[in-house]
This record gives sequence, structure tokens and C-alpha cells, in this order.
Amino acid sequence: MAEGMQMTGSSLEDDRALRRFRAALAAAEAAPSEANVAELRQAALQLKNQLRARYQAAGSPYGDNREGMYRWVREVIAVPDREIAEMGSDDSMTK
Repeated sequence: MAEGMQMTGSSLEDDRALRRFRAALAAAEAAPSEANVAELRQAALQLKNQLRARYQAAGSPYGDNREGMYRWVREVIAVPDREIAEMGSDDSMTK
């Protein structure tokens, strides 16, 4: 299901959200205070909302539900893995 899986949007915004999540995770691991855990939850929610927006922009190919979105995410992640595996098998054929 490659159609509609192109990730779009501000790469800078995505990077910022991921850095925020990583920083919040490190802080919560170092000192699991109520404030640090609350920041981690907020950062995770921001990433989840970004994923949901991308899924909807792709046309919600597996329905408008959480299970469908996570199925789509697994497929998006798997595409580069398959491409890398195919490139590796192509190299072995040319040698």
C-alpha cells in the first residue's frame, strides 16, 4: 500500500517534536517527578497528533481508527527496510 504513504509537512517541526520527546524521556528517566512525567505525556501526545494528521492526509487507508493508523505506520516504516533489503540483494547479484 505505497500510495498515500508519503510523509509531508514541516521537517523542522517534526524534528523539534522528536527532540522535545527525547528530552522529556531523558528527564523522566533521570528524575521521574510528576512534572517530568506530565511533560513526557505532552510530548508523546504531540507526536501522536502529528502521526494522526499524516494518516488523515494520506486518506486514512485503513479506516478512521487507531488500529488502522498504527497498521499504516508499520507499513510506512517497513518500506525503507524492504528497499534496503532489495538493494543488498541487487549488490550480491552484480558481484
